[in-house]
Amino acid sequence: MTYYPINLVIKNKRCVVVGGGRVALRKVQSLLEAEALVTVISPMLLPQFAKIKSKITYLEKKYTQGDLEDCFIVICATNNQQVNAAAAEEARASGALVDLTDNAAEGDFTVPAKVRRGPLTLTISTDGLSPALTVLIKKELEKKYNENYTEFLLLLGELRGKLKQEVACSKHREAIWRTVLTEEVIKLAQAGKIKEVKEILEHAISSFRAQS
Repeated sequence: MTYYPINLVIKNKRCVVVGGGRVALRKVQSLLEAEALVTVISPMLLPQFAKIKSKITYLEKKYTQGDLEDCFIVICATNNQQVNAAAAEEARASGALVDLTDNAAEGDFTVPAKVRRGPLTLTISTDGLSPALTVLIKKELEKKYNENYTEFLLLLGELRGKLKQEVACSKHREAIWRTVLTEEVIKLAQAGKIKEVKEILEHAISSFRAQS
């Protein structure tokens, strides 16, 4: 199966996780990072839920028909295939997107592994063919794209805003960025030398503008 990659805006949207185990915990944490309104339905929760329990709505019960009204996303993550299937059926009937953790092919979407560095998000998926390879690639990306990329990307956003005000033509702006974002700049950013990066970029942008 080939998936269509997409980034969803789920801030303040009601998302429900059916289940209270390890997989459910991971799903809840990701939903909270995206500022969703999260409800968890499960008779029991792992102790690790204690750290985030104040951030969710917890229904201490087994899933029953009628629990999934007005949801944007429903994640079925119990260890009972029949419960997951029943929850998925109700969720779909109400128009929600469904993630079936025990049967991805029957769901509407899967959640790829990710590496997040502030505004930078890198996702990895093998379409379920090799979770082990996904883990290895994730570790490789975590090393290559370290925490310094957060500050680097914020700097790029700042300079992009200034450039947009000073250079009206979008094609000219694209040409500038293709010129100034060099391997040298990337290596300096990876090393955390953001001040040097800023000086190089500002000088290069100024020189480019002077020539145009």
